[in-house]
Amino acid sequence: MKLAAGGYFLDFRYRVLDQAKASDLLHPGDDSYLMPEKAAVRLEAIQVPSAASSKLEDRDTGVAVAFFDNPGQLIKRGDRVTLVLGRFKASGLTVQ
Repeated sequence: MKLAAGGYFLDFRYRVLDQAKASDLLHPGDDSYLMPEKAAVRLEAIQVPSAASSKLEDRDTGVAVAFFDNPGQLIKRGDRVTLVLGRFKASGLTVQ
């Protein structure tokens, strides 16, 4: 999880190692968001137009990208967040 765009966005990149298992995790319409440990807010994933969304996953390497809005630069480098991508949840991620 990295800060991007001067701290106004968060950039999360992940590698899909098993496409069959990954397909069970995230479906169209599922929620994707971040929750900082220091504040009771939910930062939604940025919705990308469908024409551009295909460019956010490299099928050769399995690397996918999710962007999150960071209004007012609420989340800073070193903060811990919980990431939710559909049915997948990861807690305690440190922002770089």
